[in-house]
Amino acid sequence: MLDKIKELIKEPLSEEKIEVLEAKLEELKEELNNPEYQSDYSKLTEVQSEIDSVEEELMEEMELWENLMNEMNGNED
Repeated sequence: MLDKIKELIKEPLSEEKIEVLEAKLEELKEELNNPEYQSDYSKLTEVQSEIDSVEEELMEEMELWENLMNEMNGNED
């Protein structure tokens, strides 16, 4: 079981990474609402693309974290 847990957390602990991604997502959303960008379609598109990418990575990390917690608790879904 320990080997499986180690395999799940090859990178920094998912919980820490989730916190970083959530903070980055919040910053990007604030940037998206920046009045200076409201008339700059390319900048809005760029920021929205970054938001989409971070949201996807966040979902993957949350799933990894959930799997890790299930493994630690002996639950296999």
